[in-house]
Amino acid sequence: MKIKSIKDILNKSSRVFSLRIISIISGFYLMYLITNIFGTEGMGIFALSQTILMVMVMLSVFGTDTASLKYISQYVSNNDYSKLNSFYFSILKFVIVSSIFVSIIIFFSKEELSVFFNKNLLNYSLFFISLSILPMSFININSESLRGIGRYSLFTTFRYVLIPVLTILIIYFFDNYDDILIPIKAYSISICVVSLLSFTFLLKKIKFFKYFSSIDSNLHDVVKYSLPILISNSMLLLIQWIDIIILGYFETVNTVGVYSVIMRISLFSSIILFSINGIVASEFSKLYSSDNMTELRFLIKKSSKIIFFITIPILILIVYFSELILGYFGLEFIIASKTLYILIIGQFVNILCGSVGYILMMTEKQNIFKNIMIFATCTNIILNIILIPKYSINGAAIASSISLILWNVISFSYIYRKYDISTIWFIK
Repeated sequence: MKIKSIKDILNKSSRVFSLRIISIISGFYLMYLITNIFGTEGMGIFALSQTILMVMVMLSVFGTDTASLKYISQYVSNNDYSKLNSFYFSILKFVIVSSIFVSIIIFFSKEELSVFFNKNLLNYSLFFISLSILPMSFININSESLRGIGRYSLFTTFRYVLIPVLTILIIYFFDNYDDILIPIKAYSISICVVSLLSFTFLLKKIKFFKYFSSIDSNLHDVVKYSLPILISNSMLLLIQWIDIIILGYFETVNTVGVYSVIMRISLFSSIILFSINGIVASEFSKLYSSDNMTELRFLIKKSSKIIFFITIPILILIVYFSELILGYFGLEFIIASKTLYILIIGQFVNILCGSVGYILMMTEKQNIFKNIMIFATCTNIILNIILIPKYSINGAAIASSISLILWNVISFSYIYRKYDISTIWFIK
């Protein structure tokens, strides 16, 4: 089905948006639950462990999750389910090997990592993280594959909704809250359950056993495409999480806990961007592969306009009610309102520039995006190292916002020059 108007985009993304709202609310409640039961120290250990898990999963999938989105959407548009299943099976074999390898490294390095961060509890937490790498990698691959075949609601459910919801429920099942590692234990159990569910739904949707071919896809080509994606995604993830890692080195886990909550509040402003991206990313790939630049330009302009006008009220509400929102998590969070304002500035530019990352990756410009992200990430790391010792969480926020603005503006400029398409809605 072609997207022909703003109404079509809204109709297609409305369910995804509703699910993202559920995921955001459950995510906030999970943070509230952890901070109120286990304190900022418990939130800090959870945030640091979750960050390490996300980095390790990113290395394990090697960019093949984004490759799955691109190639599977093309196979579906050509109605070639035999190639689709063969491709999926090749990706699966690759991810199993790489995830197990990374898990073993984390398992045997957990003591060294806990010494590096000077957080003794991290040693025990990383045991559960090492067990979660493979199932979380499966979730990434399976959810992106579901998005590739147009099952956007299932993609959002498995990628964003079920894990925080199940983690909350499992935490309530524990009788003794003296164990500060309960949140990460519940999180790991949730990942395993969601991983199994994602297989159940995906294999049914792609009719895996009916169309499966014993001939593998050319994995060499896939890996060649995925390598720059891996680097780009690595940089995106590092920009988002490196603040927490460097804070974990310089500051206490309590400070890490406060910053991780504030960072997630600022990310709420991007909910529309995430929701629209969940729909249009595969459409970008289809339109570009069919050389339909007119439709591609239309889709980019319309989606950017929707993202901007729906998000601006959200930004205003977050800023206006910042103290009320932060006070919900505890008094120690209110004094950090300036940190939230700094992060919001970066998010405003991110929203203004639109879906620049996906546009580059879905139009065969993944190497360009890779180079942009390497530059922005290096800038981010340098700024964090300079600013965090002086300004603590405000320094981390400044570094994060500057790097976010940097890669968005550079990406926008490249797309504008290369395709004569503005992702900023009011620039022709």
